[in-house]
Amino acid sequence: MTPRFAITWLVLVLLPLAAASAATLNVGPTSVDTLPLVTLFPPALEVHPSDPDRAWIARSINQPSVLEVDVTPATTLVYTGAGHVLAAGHDCSPGPAASPFIGNLALENVAPGVDRGWIVASFCEIVIPFDLVTGAIWDVTYDTVSRDEVPATRTITGSFTQYVDGGGGAAVSSFDTDHTADVLRVGTRLLIATSNIDTPGSNPVFNPGTVLLFDIVDTVTPSGTRATSVALASPAYLVTSDPNPIALTALPGGLVAVTNAGIHDTAFPPLVLGQGSVDIIDPVAGTLLGSIPLGDANPGGRTLAVDPTGSVAVASSRTLRELYAFDVRGLADLAPPSIDPTLQRPSCNDGAGASAGGLPCLRDRVIHDGSNSLVVPPPPGVSSVYSFMPEVRCSETGDFVASTSFNDGGLALVEFDSRHLDRPHPLLPSRFGAPETLAATEPSGPLGAEGQPGPMFLHANTAGGAPAGDVYFATGSPNSLLVRGALSGALADPNGDEDSDGVQDAVDVCPLTADAAQLDAGSVGPSMPPDGVGDACQCGDVDGDGEVLTADGTALRVQLAGGALLVFAEKCDVSGDGACTIVDAARIARGVAGAAPGGVAQTCAPALP
Repeated sequence: MTPRFAITWLVLVLLPLAAASAATLNVGPTSVDTLPLVTLFPPALEVHPSDPDRAWIARSINQPSVLEVDVTPATTLVYTGAGHVLAAGHDCSPGPAASPFIGNLALENVAPGVDRGWIVASFCEIVIPFDLVTGAIWDVTYDTVSRDEVPATRTITGSFTQYVDGGGGAAVSSFDTDHTADVLRVGTRLLIATSNIDTPGSNPVFNPGTVLLFDIVDTVTPSGTRATSVALASPAYLVTSDPNPIALTALPGGLVAVTNAGIHDTAFPPLVLGQGSVDIIDPVAGTLLGSIPLGDANPGGRTLAVDPTGSVAVASSRTLRELYAFDVRGLADLAPPSIDPTLQRPSCNDGAGASAGGLPCLRDRVIHDGSNSLVVPPPPGVSSVYSFMPEVRCSETGDFVASTSFNDGGLALVEFDSRHLDRPHPLLPSRFGAPETLAATEPSGPLGAEGQPGPMFLHANTAGGAPAGDVYFATGSPNSLLVRGALSGALADPNGDEDSDGVQDAVDVCPLTADAAQLDAGSVGPSMPPDGVGDACQCGDVDGDGEVLTADGTALRVQLAGGALLVFAEKCDVSGDGACTIVDAARIARGVAGAAPGGVAQTCAPALP
């Protein structure tokens, strides 16, 4: 059967700071290489954790398996011979399916001798470990028994309310975890996300979402003998803020982001019935640190795309052609709240408070959400607003984002300004350029079953000495292929200037306060060098000399005692409570003394959007 690709593939170089220009297509077979996958749909594609020239791809229903592929640039795509085929008789007793169905794939490389992958057998409600070197099953000891899988079924008891369209779901005292969605190893913990759909279909009902926690210990002897034990952790699970957790993403500092897709039906076009969010968890401590509400965003995809500096995360939509972004800098500094993570809580989407059920609502970290999304245009010749965007990735240089668009055969690309991400300024929407979409494959109708791009990754390519890159994506039945396209060209440049002072936001020392002179006298404490925070927005600098010194704390105390008013009172609030109080004076004093420089935060009005 002849593949129905528009194998006119992408030539798109992503040059940071290039003048705005539309992406173009370059026709020619030299820009495309394909490899038959022979499967109904490939649900996952991941680069080997220690070798970027190898990748693993999962095949789903027919002959479920994971296979390794050589993806070395400028060479033909070939299978390496390593892989694992799930036996038809594999134990599916924990779930309702008679045979395994692969839904996801995760790879890890945590220690010498521990090169392992994890297969998510979704309807079997198990995750299966395998050896990345040989493809053989990786035996584990679970519940004192040697097994070839870790079960993801558990009966959760307590007082819970189901999620349905419009709210007001039934009260339940227990439910069984099901619809295993994702698996991730972080440190000494193995995490499994379960969506817990009670009634799937066009009128879905969800039980509360859960992330199951396990302790995992690997032992490798000098002779190479290995042993892996898996046991229930304490707590044994966490309840997510919104329904339908579908993806786990590792973040800097050993933290994990849980993508809660919310409720959507199975019709086409799909209808978003619930709100989505991203929970931030500390898996080793077994705690939730906060929730990032995204509203009517329905975030989906396999994982979040996190830029190389660990500053920005991007999610794609399961139902709309949209992308969502948020700031993940400094999450490890969040103090764990005093809540029971195994209880159901209100969602941060349901109110405007600083917390929901005691869990902090991290709204100030949202760059693009459901009400202010990055709306991706359709590829040429397509008009629908609906498309499942199964994968989003950041480039290895961090200066653009790519996402596959399954139903319309597109690849979306967005320029990202990655300069000065280390500054404490808020990351404004202007960091992102205008999204552009290219035709990756030929559209195939409303269900998008044939030849549509799904899982994807990006790979740097300097073959021939020309800086460029490749994109690899897998397509669905009946012409399931692994496709490689060449990237070169230019994208629309993000060049926002929020305060209209003539300086682009990404390099502006005060992006929200006009300061054409860009003065930066210092920071917190005497004789400190400039810190990238301009004088016009240096919180705590209430006398206007550009530095935070003892004199600023003294001036604040004088005003609080009924004395002279501050010259720049709008820069007083360094604690984030919205007022000038003795707390701010104390924080300024400690910061100047060097005892707690982080206490002088950029939370005053000139520094906030």
